[in-house]
Amino acid sequence: TRPFLPTWARTLAPGDWGLSPNMLASLPLVVFLAVVALLQWPLAAWSERFGRRRGVVLGALLGAAGLAWAAAWPSYGALVAGRLLGALGFAMVFVSAQGAVIDGSSAQDRARSLAQFVRAMLVAGLCGPPLGGLAADRWGVPAAFALAACVALLAALVAWGQMPRPAALAVPTPASAQPLPSSLRQPELAALLLGCALPAKLLLAALCFYLLPMHLQDMGYGSAVTGRLQTIYPLTMVLLVPLAARLAARWAQRGRFVLLGGLMAGGSAVLAWPGGGGVWPLALVLLGLGMGQALSITPQSALIADLARSLPARQGAGVLGLFRLTERGGSALGPAVGAWLLPVLGFGPAVAAVGALVLGGSLAYGWSLRAAHTAKRAA
Repeated sequence: TRPFLPTWARTLAPGDWGLSPNMLASLPLVVFLAVVALLQWPLAAWSERFGRRRGVVLGALLGAAGLAWAAAWPSYGALVAGRLLGALGFAMVFVSAQGAVIDGSSAQDRARSLAQFVRAMLVAGLCGPPLGGLAADRWGVPAAFALAACVALLAALVAWGQMPRPAALAVPTPASAQPLPSSLRQPELAALLLGCALPAKLLLAALCFYLLPMHLQDMGYGSAVTGRLQTIYPLTMVLLVPLAARLAARWAQRGRFVLLGGLMAGGSAVLAWPGGGGVWPLALVLLGLGMGQALSITPQSALIADLARSLPARQGAGVLGLFRLTERGGSALGPAVGAWLLPVLGFGPAVAAVGALVLGGSLAYGWSLRAAHTAKRAA
């Protein structure tokens, strides 16, 4: 749905909601991403009690229902309601599937299993947009929603038939909520979360999910072109993330990889100001974004995981939960920020402004790295 969701929402936008068409175009995206972000923590304990398999099946069915609702009733209110229901289903699937991967892996192969989980999502981001864009151009947006609903229903059937039954896995007892550990108030962690994790996801969602489809439609391109351009980012990630992860670990330079990746992604977005109008310049911007985030995403997660392992088990889980919440929060903010900047600045300057935010956050993180290194040398 990424190639056509914001433009379809703008087409359906009512005139009596008190918001501009651009803001209404971003609202289904913001609702979806915000609900997914807010449900990460509560659904983690729920999926342990309810069961991973049943959680994936129920979530996929809810996702299919939300997509079918948007297909059957092409109105703005139905679209927002369908996205809300789909967000609940997506969050259930994500949390339950990730929990199943953790439950079914040993400590030795857990990192490899989670890496496969991430790669599966990247491949979905690679395959989904061109298919959805092509379907929307040829058969209309409601038909594309219906096709997506069929895919979600198929996912539910596969999960029901293939995922292990609850008795096959030893499910741990849910951990009770813990207060915020003092380590979360460390400057290095705050700089990593607020300077790198949040701006990176904000830029991705603002550019790829909102600004790019809106700009290409205004230029006269269809959803199929948008879908093809949206494959550049996940393709770059699939190809480069394993290499970046290996090099960062081999050279023991995870912090510097995070810094370099943030600077590259933000700098690429800034270049959209003078040259982001055509398809090929946009492709180069997306390529730079993918390369930058490929350098930083795995080292960033590894730094958080290292900190989590250094804490007691439940406090470590709190650190990981806060990291995911920060990332998802950035994704939810992205379309809203893009909708606010687009009519004020125009497409290129809006992308550049978000890129400048990423650059500033990365520089703040680099300063925290230098301060921490100086403190260690002094000690």
